Amino acid sequence: MPKNRDFLDYLSLGNQLVQTSRLGDVRDAQAGLVALETERVKSEKRKAEAQAQEDKIREFVFGCSKYLDGLEAKFAQSKPVGTLAVLYGLQRHIASLGISTPSVRSYEDKEKVHDFLEHVKRVVADCEGRLDANSIRDAALCAKYRAEENDIALLINHEQKQLEIKAYQEELANLETPGMVHNLPPLLACLMFGIGFSLLFGVAAFKDAKQSVPPGVTVAGWVLMLLGGWGLVYKGKNQALLLKEKVDAEIKSSEFQAGLIAAIRKDVGEGDLDYYKNLRAERAAFVELIIGDDDSVPKPTHGPV
Repeated sequence: MPKNRDFLDYLSLGNQLVQTSRLGDVRDAQAGLVALETERVKSEKRKAEAQAQEDKIREFVFGCSKYLDGLEAKFAQSKPVGTLAVLYGLQRHIASLGISTPSVRSYEDKEKVHDFLEHVKRVVADCEGRLDANSIRDAALCAKYRAEENDIALLINHEQKQLEIKAYQEELANLETPGMVHNLPPLLACLMFGIGFSLLFGVAAFKDAKQSVPPGVTVAGWVLMLLGGWGLVYKGKNQALLLKEKVDAEIKSSEFQAGLIAAIRKDVGEGDLDYYKNLRAERAAFVELIIGDDDSVPKPTHGPV
């Protein structure tokens, strides 16, 4: 009998091992399916992003091709410096969008992108051939200033925020300690609660005496008692705490942009609010001088024209 028992135990153990192995196979199969599904989702996302990028490139090339035709026909000869500045800005935008023949898949799109890029190069070379080195340098500088307009605006906004934070901190230093306070003075809250309670007690006494009481007295009693009780219990943020939270939020936002601001300063130069405002005005005047007024070379844009 003990031998049979041992044999049965071995059979049971063997069954458990087989089931465990099968369970492992099932888990491995499930893990494999999950991995395949994850990879499928990632692949679809990559395809969607690639398609969106191609659509963006296609739209840009279509719009700028027409713009370039008009720019070449109307201004390339009469205003080569301004036209070259616009074209340099266009080349910057082309580079930032990553527009090239490998960036599109269909042969038709590759041909259109190639023709567009060659057209840009040809008009740029044509304008440069009409200008001396100083004029070409002015055109490149104008394009650079145009590209950095948003950076200058960001620096100005940053410096204004820093001055606001400093003003808030000075104001905060003159206020009480930030914290929670009663919205109503405790004495006033106690007085309101006491008056309300007295009115309700008086109403009850009059009713016991079977005397009529105006309904407004009961309402006034409840209102005063509830307001008084709320004033004794509830606490709200005082002015100092509200201001401190605002300052902390502004500082956090500035810290989030710290890396970007440092990179822009490295390119543009160190300065304060007045410096960047003057710099923006000087650059705007230079751009206007190179590109011209509204009846002259059309201003470059930041998207499809």
